[in-house]
Amino acid sequence: MAGIPPLSNEQIALLARAKSQQIPVDEVIIRLYRIVSSGDEQLSPEWIDIWPKVQSGITIEGSNPRWLDAVNKAIKLLRHADAEIDNIVLKDINHICFLLGAGASAASNVPIISGLLPELWRKASKLGRDDIDRLQAYRSA
Repeated sequence: MAGIPPLSNEQIALLARAKSQQIPVDEVIIRLYRIVSSGDEQLSPEWIDIWPKVQSGITIEGSNPRWLDAVNKAIKLLRHADAEIDNIVLKDINHICFLLGAGASAASNVPIISGLLPELWRKASKLGRDDIDRLQAYRSA
């Protein structure tokens, strides 16, 4: 199965500088336009979240409309690796925990999911939340 081609070092560096807002907006647009117009690589899905911040700093006088249009179109075509991510809406009070791995840490005595889940379910069942109770009932069915 063919994966997504790797990002160029230029795009990786541009992403890092754009995330930290250590690069002028006009430079981001110019460099993104070069990447998009070359057709040599795809944009990273990380631009989905970064682009609105970049756009908020765009001035009419300082931007080339053709470049901006090309970059906007390319960004609109981007999708997160898992399309369901786009449907998740979090509030500041939400806490999230991702349990990832393939058991490779077990040899180092790092707890793996099969050892953690029973304890997590036991603690979660004490919270008295309807959503967790429904999950527990579904799990037991």
